[in-house]
Amino acid sequence: MAPSGRVAGLSARRSEAWTKAINHRFVNELFTGQLGDTQLAHYIIQDNQFFVPFLELLGEALVHADTMEAKLVFGRQLGMICSEESGWFEATFDELGVSQTDRAHPHLSEPTRSFETLMREAVGTHHYPTVLVLLVVAEGLYLDWGSRTQAPEPGADLPNKFLEWVDLHRGEKFHTWVQFLVDELERASDQADIAELTRFWDTAVDLELAFFDDVPFPFEGWTSSSKR
Repeated sequence: MAPSGRVAGLSARRSEAWTKAINHRFVNELFTGQLGDTQLAHYIIQDNQFFVPFLELLGEALVHADTMEAKLVFGRQLGMICSEESGWFEATFDELGVSQTDRAHPHLSEPTRSFETLMREAVGTHHYPTVLVLLVVAEGLYLDWGSRTQAPEPGADLPNKFLEWVDLHRGEKFHTWVQFLVDELERASDQADIAELTRFWDTAVDLELAFFDDVPFPFEGWTSSSKR
C-alpha cells in the first residue's frame, strides 16, 4: 500500500500494530503450510462473519461514490467477493469439516463482534470517507501481508486452503484495487473529516491485530507435528 497526504498521516498512527499484524504468527504459518487445522478453522469461521457487513460496506461505497468510474470499480469488486472469495470459504469449510451451524451461527469472539459493530457503524454514517477508511485498513493490511517477500510463490506446492488465500490478497489486480481505495480516500476526504477518520482507522487497525491474536495457538515451543 502506498499512502500519501492524509492517508499517510493516518497510517503512521498505528504503524506498530500494523507491522505486528502483517508479520503475525498466523501469517507466517499460513505461508509455510504449518498452520494447524484448528487454527485455520477458528480463523475462517470468525472471518466468515464479516462477509455480509463487508458487502454492506462495499454497497454503501458504491451508493455514495461521486464518480461513475468509482461506482464501476466497487461493482466489480462486489462480484469478485461473491464468487472467488466466497468459493474459497466454502471449499475450505468442506475440507475442514466445519458444521453448517459454525458456518452460519458461530459463537463470536470479542474481536469479531467488535469489528462487525465497527463496520456497521461506518455503514450507518452514510459518509463515503468513513466507509473508505475501513476498506483501506481491511484490504490494505491484507495486501501488505500477502505481498511480503516470505510469501510462497504462485503455484507453490502448498494445499489450496493456504495458497489460494494468499493469492487472493496479492498480485496486480488486488494491488490496483487497494491503491484505488487509498486514492479515493485521499481525494474524497478533507481536514474536517480527520477526527472521525482517525477514530475509525485506529480502531480498525487495533482490531485487525486482535483478530489474529485471537487465533488459539498452542504455547511457543511446540513442534509443528504436536500442533496438529
